[in-house]
Amino acid sequence: MKVFLSWSGTRSKFIAEALRWWLPRVIQSVRPWMSDEDISAGSRWLSNVSSELSEAQLGIICVTPENQNNPWLLFEAGALSKVIDQAHVCPFLIDLTPGQLAGPLSQFQANQVSFEGTSKIVFALNRLLGPAQIPDADLEEIFAVWWPKLEEKVKNAPTVGETTPKRTNDDILEEIISNTREQIRRENLRTALQRDETTKLDQMIETMQHYMLTFQKLSTIIDTIIAKTAMKTPEDIANIMQAMKPPSLSDMQQIIASGSNLTLGALV
Repeated sequence: MKVFLSWSGTRSKFIAEALRWWLPRVIQSVRPWMSDEDISAGSRWLSNVSSELSEAQLGIICVTPENQNNPWLLFEAGALSKVIDQAHVCPFLIDLTPGQLAGPLSQFQANQVSFEGTSKIVFALNRLLGPAQIPDADLEEIFAVWWPKLEEKVKNAPTVGETTPKRTNDDILEEIISNTREQIRRENLRTALQRDETTKLDQMIETMQHYMLTFQKLSTIIDTIIAKTAMKTPEDIANIMQAMKPPSLSDMQQIIASGSNLTLGALV
């Protein structure tokens, strides 16, 4: 049975890792999954998370005071509630009481990281196994044996505001070298981009100058073509069209009258 472990932040991740190790020792058929541990290198991260969310039968949300409003934690809780029964989404509270839980997570049945709270989640898991579930009496005994192991791990969880270890001179030197290399890389990239832009601008100017020279010579080119092909100028073409214009009605009457006079004169 798949159990989805949701976490956000250092303390939350620490508890999720502890549960990932501990749960299969209490119920062997349980297969916990958490994003930072169970995604193969090079695989599509979001695709894997979506697949595991859809296949989970119970979700444990590791909640701390500092992460209870984290958007990703709320997204995973909402996604779990859509694919499984809401009762099977279990906020697991670190340094929080159920009454202190705020926002969307407060709608779920929350349990603290304690003997009682953890046992409720374990027995809820066992019931989901149906016919394959462990008898309650046996599970109580198994839980009593393994709870101290988880309790010990929880006690070693990082605390809020835990100071960062002091850096050595080698660490500082390595950071300076790394920052210097990054600055040089960015400067080289900027120089290369400027060079490309300058080249493109020069090519554009050269092209524009070519077109300007072509336009300046356009009238001369047209005159040369007209002369070589004996083409008529626009004025000549207009005169030809005027000459080809059909005669008017009065012109036709005059032509007919003239023709009639010539015929009568010939008869006389």
